[in-house]
Amino acid sequence: MKGTIFYIYIFREISDCISFLLQNLSEMNRLWIRMQHIGAKDKAQREADRNELNMVVGENIVRLSNLEGVDLETYKTSVLPRLFELIHGCKDPISQQYLMDCIIQVFSDDYHLHTLEKLLDACTNLHNSVDIKTIFITLMDRLANFASSQGNEIAAVDKEVNIFGLFKKFIDKILDEQGPIMELKKLIELQVAFIRFSIRSYPTRIDYINEILDSAVKIMQIQPSKNITEDSLKSLVKLLTIPLDTLSLAVLNMSHFPTLMQYLSPGLKKAVAKQILLALVNTHTKMKDLDIVQKLLAFINPLVEGISGEDEAKDNLYEFEETQTNIAKIVHLVTCADPKLQLEAILKIKDSFSKGTINRMKFTFPSLVWALYRLGSSIIKTKGETEAEADDDVPEATPEELALRTKIFDLAYQTIEPILAAQPEMCLKLLLQGIQTMSLNGARSEEGEKMAALYMNRVMTIYQEEIADSDAKYKAITLIIGALVKTRLFSKENFVALARKITQFCAKLLKKQDQCKAVLMCAHLFSFTKDYVKMKY
Repeated sequence: MKGTIFYIYIFREISDCISFLLQNLSEMNRLWIRMQHIGAKDKAQREADRNELNMVVGENIVRLSNLEGVDLETYKTSVLPRLFELIHGCKDPISQQYLMDCIIQVFSDDYHLHTLEKLLDACTNLHNSVDIKTIFITLMDRLANFASSQGNEIAAVDKEVNIFGLFKKFIDKILDEQGPIMELKKLIELQVAFIRFSIRSYPTRIDYINEILDSAVKIMQIQPSKNITEDSLKSLVKLLTIPLDTLSLAVLNMSHFPTLMQYLSPGLKKAVAKQILLALVNTHTKMKDLDIVQKLLAFINPLVEGISGEDEAKDNLYEFEETQTNIAKIVHLVTCADPKLQLEAILKIKDSFSKGTINRMKFTFPSLVWALYRLGSSIIKTKGETEAEADDDVPEATPEELALRTKIFDLAYQTIEPILAAQPEMCLKLLLQGIQTMSLNGARSEEGEKMAALYMNRVMTIYQEEIADSDAKYKAITLIIGALVKTRLFSKENFVALARKITQFCAKLLKKQDQCKAVLMCAHLFSFTKDYVKMKY
């Protein structure tokens, strides 16, 4: 090798240096190939000798790349064509694989961009035993990293040559020629690498992602069922989940995404659904129309409804709760401009959540109730709601708005009922919050009082029948008194009747100290009755 370095320095022409190195490379490569069958009798020793010579072959390519005279033009016209002649002439798959990998790893990414078509064409003309998938993945990963650091360079080259189009052209060629004989997992992994490259190099081109998914659909359609293994489906999961981090809900509008989902087993569908859910929650993506809400619900259905035969008790409790909590969060990401559309979206979500078991609904239904309260409070701002707004020119609520508001709070009441057995204390708090929300957002009316009375009667029933622990009862009665103090929806007579009933409950608490404190709090209720009608909240 020292002799090789000496000869490089004595050559005056760069072409002579290139010719010498390539000739040396060719001879070493032939020797390397022959050593598979000759040399030491011991196979382990023979392989050790081959590995040593393997490094020498690679070092020649490294020296080629380090020559100062090897610029882009020289590389395109002299170096690369002669390297391809050497690769295609040796006919040995192991050698071809190694030399192609060396070229990709050693020479500049900028050179690869400007000779991409030649490089890809050479890859497709290799021996059938060569793992072309690995070569393509290595090349795409290098160019994707280059795009992340030198995006302007990629954009400049892309104006002259469609880089994505070239990759698509030659990958499709591989699929046509080797698709029937190549392992399905390798085919999908090639598409996975391609989609990674596209996202990193063209983050705004959603159409490119859809084209790759279209190719994946064609791959799956021609495969016999025996070829669709668990490993290949796991690779398919990667293909479906990689775009989620950057594109979020945009993937749901891609026509080929649902088609590929159909090939997955129930367990893998659940895994993809979790990734969709996490992408949505982490990016705080807003959903502004019903169509996207319906698509999302269809995709996350395995998480909402569960898998047939699934034993929830065997699931990791922390993971289960985290997933259901994330599902509950999607309700608050729906932001339709029209209150009627918002209500319709919430109803669709409620219908979907209702398909789950009580163990799931106790996490998801409270968020529905809060979303309904928020919607109800946003519909009406009546004139003189508060003292600060008494002089403002705020229009009175129309009968249609009042009817919609009543419908919303009635729906919220119905949503609380299914989870009452599982979470009585939570339901009591939700009902009390509903009463306060009604009081904040509407002047006293007959319809408002009826709805508030419905909520309060249910609160009393829960307190008497569902809550048994003495400490829990004390906490509950404290919350009831606090809510009633802030409520101005009841007439004076009804308010006094409620205050008396609550006082009776306080007197029946088990602990004397709880009785004293609770009855003392009730005194505040009666202090409000004197000027009840005149007071504003």
